[in-house]
Amino acid sequence: MAGAPPRLSGGARLRLGSSARRALLTVHIVAGVGLHGHVAAVMAVNVRAATTGDPALAAASYELLAMFTVLYGIPLSLATLATGIPAGLGTK
Repeated sequence: MAGAPPRLSGGARLRLGSSARRALLTVHIVAGVGLHGHVAAVMAVNVRAATTGDPALAAASYELLAMFTVLYGIPLSLATLATGIPAGLGTK
């Protein structure tokens, strides 16, 4: 049925209070902006590694990218997903 409010199993609707919704939205926005910053940093390091003539710098840059992904990319992606789904389900 189009336009029906989302329901949890058992038919109960997910309801968020005003302060909980604002806190969830704030965390979601912060994680999303952080994820965009991570993507920009990865792109900058990738371009630098691809255009350098120094093989040692390129190798170090690619190692840095692996660390960036584990430390920032994965946690920020999961945080954005984990806050976006309840925010979407708890919105009027």
